[in-house]
Amino acid sequence: QYALTLGLHQIRADVELALGNFEVGYDLADEVCKHAKCTEDTLQVLIAKTAALSREDKKIESVETSVKAAQSVGAYPKRGFVWNIIKELIWIKRYFKRHSDEDILSMPLITDQKQLLSMRLLDQIVTYSGQADQFVQFLVAGVKAVRATIKHGICKHASMAFSFLSAMMLVQNDLNSAKRYSNLAMAIMDRTNGHGSGITTFYISATVRRLCNGPVSQTIVLYDQGYHASMGHGDLESGFLCAYMSVFTAYHDGYPLQMVNNALRALTNEMKLYNISSNIHGIKRYKIFLSILMGEQVADWEQIALFGDTTESVTGNSDPISDKELLYPLINGYMLGMQLSVLCSKFEVGDRLSKKMRKLNLANVHSDEIRTVVALYTGLIAAGRYRETKNKKYLKQLRSMYKISEKIWKTRSKCSMNRALIVKAEYNSLTIPSKDWRRVKIVYDMAIAVSMEAGEPFKSCGQVHEAALACELAGEYLLSVGKKEHATKYITRAYHFYQIWGATIKVDQLKDQRGRYIDRQQLSGLPLSNQGNATRKSSEAAPKNKAVEFVGASLGDNAAENDLAYSMLYDAPQSIISKEVGGKPANATNDEVSGDGDDVSVLSDASM
Repeated sequence: QYALTLGLHQIRADVELALGNFEVGYDLADEVCKHAKCTEDTLQVLIAKTAALSREDKKIESVETSVKAAQSVGAYPKRGFVWNIIKELIWIKRYFKRHSDEDILSMPLITDQKQLLSMRLLDQIVTYSGQADQFVQFLVAGVKAVRATIKHGICKHASMAFSFLSAMMLVQNDLNSAKRYSNLAMAIMDRTNGHGSGITTFYISATVRRLCNGPVSQTIVLYDQGYHASMGHGDLESGFLCAYMSVFTAYHDGYPLQMVNNALRALTNEMKLYNISSNIHGIKRYKIFLSILMGEQVADWEQIALFGDTTESVTGNSDPISDKELLYPLINGYMLGMQLSVLCSKFEVGDRLSKKMRKLNLANVHSDEIRTVVALYTGLIAAGRYRETKNKKYLKQLRSMYKISEKIWKTRSKCSMNRALIVKAEYNSLTIPSKDWRRVKIVYDMAIAVSMEAGEPFKSCGQVHEAALACELAGEYLLSVGKKEHATKYITRAYHFYQIWGATIKVDQLKDQRGRYIDRQQLSGLPLSNQGNATRKSSEAAPKNKAVEFVGASLGDNAAENDLAYSMLYDAPQSIISKEVGGKPANATNDEVSGDGDDVSVLSDASM
């Protein structure tokens, strides 16, 4: 009779929590825990309760519940684990140096139910602590999962253990090891048919692919696989997290806004259907931001200045968002507000948001996408404020943001090179004399070219939104130094790129404020893709990279100037920013290269 009653209560609790009837489900789970004869009888409902808490966006409470459950079966230490974890990390590193991938994949499958349950609990802790920025719990559970895998063998939850190792290697900037462990995690998931419990594996694998300069389409495909696998196995919250990350990646890589907006709307409707509120703060802010950019909603700048501070735009009231588990919604709110402030030249509002962003603990944010976007827009806000106030603290801040973005692209993610170049160009535009305007222009040219290099066959052009931004900034700079003919070409291209991106607010802004610098004839001849349709004006053979060819043909009107830019991109692609380019092109005069006869690269640190 006990077994039957227990089973009925467990099943009903699972069903109620899965349906989103959280209060009823929690009461049933508490009832089971109260009357259970042994710890093992409570674990099933505790696992379901942990997942339900995460669905409600109560990440920290979810982690605490799963840790207590793991401690009850001895899978997670209760005390004195810090030094032991350090020792075990050293032992693990040595172990994997001695064993090949084949040795790992040939491990036996775990069949013991207690061990499988322990691995499942550790999987939950790693997954939810990673989302809640609980690094200690993430580290301890990950190490314990790796040791359990080495001792007992592999199961579907073992893919999480290797994803954890991959994440640790990313923190240490060891991309080769991160890639190895990520591939092992995917292989274990395939062998054990563990796709439904592989949210951490899909997420880390997508991150590794991106950092290893894989196409963004591969990243999105991995998130899509994670979504379908998780949903197919009933792990709704993990499935929606994968879908959210797919939308996040598509937006920040310049996919058309209408496409992103449609995906976000579909995601929101599906989450409502299943009563899931995880990541809802971030999703709501993206929807507001997209509707403003697409011209569907008028920007309320007082509300935008509070974008990260309150839940007003989400719930209708002004409850402060201060919980530690809402760090990422805070960052997203500030980040989106800063981006909109830059696009609309509202630098004072952007400065207020930037100051709030700097108060957050970004040291625990390991997303290079977030860090480079924050550095880009913090730098552009600083540049705008310096032009408005001439306060040198903003110039110092701009330089600092360049150093941050440069370090990231040189040591971790080449995909962010264009952001470093944009910030570099802005700094140069404020510090290099106007007579040397060509030196500044070349940096803008390369920022545009590198932005477009990120293009893929099914996209209009690369990171089109950042190519548009670089073109607009270049045009504004050239207007400020009196080069109206040059400025027209850049502003026309910015107008064209914003159209491709779908940013109606920017298209209308340029038409109203810079309409006379939009060349209709040039606009009509611009292709909708960066593939073909352009020939280099230089007498040399066209380069293989169509993105750079496209920029060179459209913007460059000086052969020597073009040749210098091309040589920087092709002859020494790994030293575009940090090294000097000696001498000058054979067919160029000193004035054409720098304006003052020096041989220092416009991208060397000396120019800063």
